[in-house]
Amino acid sequence: MKMFKKVLSVVLCVALFATLAVSGMAVSAEEITKVDGVRWFPVPAERQNDDAWEVECVKDGCLCQRFTETAEDTGNSNFLDTVWGANGELTITRNGNDATDGNYWPRIRTISLETSPELDLTVANTLYFNFDVAEGTQWNLMLSVNGINVKLSKAISDAAGMTGTVANSDADGLAGHFEGKVDLQAAFEEISKESGTESSVNATAIMNMGKTFVPQIGVFCVGAVGASLTLNELFISTPDDATGANCRLVDMGLLTGLGDAYYEDMPVDEPVDEPVDDPVDEPVDDPVDDPVDEPNDDPADEKEEDKKDDNKKDDAAQGGDMTWLWIVLAVVAVAVVAAVVVIVMKKKNA
Repeated sequence: MKMFKKVLSVVLCVALFATLAVSGMAVSAEEITKVDGVRWFPVPAERQNDDAWEVECVKDGCLCQRFTETAEDTGNSNFLDTVWGANGELTITRNGNDATDGNYWPRIRTISLETSPELDLTVANTLYFNFDVAEGTQWNLMLSVNGINVKLSKAISDAAGMTGTVANSDADGLAGHFEGKVDLQAAFEEISKESGTESSVNATAIMNMGKTFVPQIGVFCVGAVGASLTLNELFISTPDDATGANCRLVDMGLLTGLGDAYYEDMPVDEPVDEPVDDPVDEPVDDPVDDPVDEPNDDPADEKEEDKKDDNKKDDAAQGGDMTWLWIVLAVVAVAVVAAVVVIVMKKKNA
């Protein structure tokens, strides 16, 4: 019986270490499940035109596509021109591709994913903003929390010192410079008291949510062709984080919860060698000696060889990982067989 207990202990230890080893090999990427704050603007250069952002391109249904897509790509033209500034700010301008006379309200927006990490809006309850709206332009900013939309034009205008310029949250804000912060929980409370607006009903729903995730954001640029606004800074954090130091940038890495791992396997466009026209042969008067064969020092060939070596290294690394996995499984199998043998012998001796 003592021998059986010893063998069983060994089997359990081996199985435990094997499980830990396999788990360690499987966990190779960061998983983001919750964040303390989120930032939309400014955007660093390497994340500008990220797939997280879309712009309206079809009026019926308000369909949107990526900033970089054009009619040649999708058959639809963006209704707003999007231009990034030197400090990561974004200027959006109505270009008239919507073919609508008079005022129109196209928008940009972040995509909404059900997998977006959790953001507790009762803790990170402060929206910080800084944007400029050109003369003759109106605007609105909409938060979509768990799929429920609330417009914040009135709350933002009041916080920026333009009290009374916007009748209610569904109405559009005016031109000017807007900078400040909004207590979102207090704003939802005030919006819920509005009469006859869509945002009032939705604000009540948001306040009753037990858990909230990273919101989708939409920015409307309202007015005739040429209407324009510039988004300098926009983030949600705690009341004491006025610089957004605790914020994660809203990009596809964040929205999918994969972090930087989302971009590691992204295909990289490589330049395509263009065909070169052969030079026209011209008559040669004097005899020319045959060229002497020399070693090929073409850098392109060296790069190609380097690529092959890298591929071999990657294959070897993957093979090494599989080798370790088979070794672990083999050890577990041997331990299990040993335990079975001891049990059988124990029964025979009984």
